[in-house]
Amino acid sequence: MNHLVSDGQIIIRSNPGTIVSAHVAAAESVVAYEADELDGHAHLGWSVIITGVARLVTDPRETARFKALLRPWVAGEMDQVIRIQPEIVTGFTLVPVAATA
Repeated sequence: MNHLVSDGQIIIRSNPGTIVSAHVAAAESVVAYEADELDGHAHLGWSVIITGVARLVTDPRETARFKALLRPWVAGEMDQVIRIQPEIVTGFTLVPVAATA
């Protein structure tokens, strides 16, 4: 799943049939969202986990704008736009092991 950051909030698109979408559509929900970048060849990377409150974006203009900016990477219906307000942010970087002599 891809994302963007807008005004300090994480914006994602989701399929209305997913568990997350169903919960968020019913009411705001506490969620965790993880983003990673890994380079297996260089053994480097990072991971960030955001925990916060998720809500559907309901304003039609905002929804259209975010849909235009976020192109899904996978096939399927990705008609819902969800905003996550970060409350807790954790993460780490992967660094190579120092060479021993």
